[in-house]
Amino acid sequence: MLQQNKARKTKGKEPKKKTVKDGTAAGKAKSKEDPPPKATDAKGEELYTPELLLGARGRGENVMYFVKWEGFDASENCWAKIKDPKEFLIEKGHEIVDKRIKVKYNSKFGWQKGKIEQFKNKLYSIHYDDGEKEKLDLCSVQKPWMLI
Repeated sequence: MLQQNKARKTKGKEPKKKTVKDGTAAGKAKSKEDPPPKATDAKGEELYTPELLLGARGRGENVMYFVKWEGFDASENCWAKIKDPKEFLIEKGHEIVDKRIKVKYNSKFGWQKGKIEQFKNKLYSIHYDDGEKEKLDLCSVQKPWMLI
């Protein structure tokens, strides 16, 4: 599911990496209260599962999602690449209905805030604070978005 992120160079220390179901690593430091891993890959690395996608940014192959990890608190959320977000968002689509969202239109209008009202036929119905309504496919990342 996740592709390897480029790890930041740190003075003398390499950050620990989490590995997600398909066996690729995501640059993610572990907390002191990590739950035991659910499984390990062929190399013996721990596997982790995304619980919810909270935002998206980028375009094409550079799209990254803000991930809430299963079994971890919000302080462990991070940006990661997801190979097939559509399947994940469709499966968990109803979990973000009634949540607040902000969507970036362009540099002129900036971020527009609103509420996700419905998830139907793979589209999210969003009612913005200015009264406008729109249906978006959050999987295709037509516009950057973030739950707030």
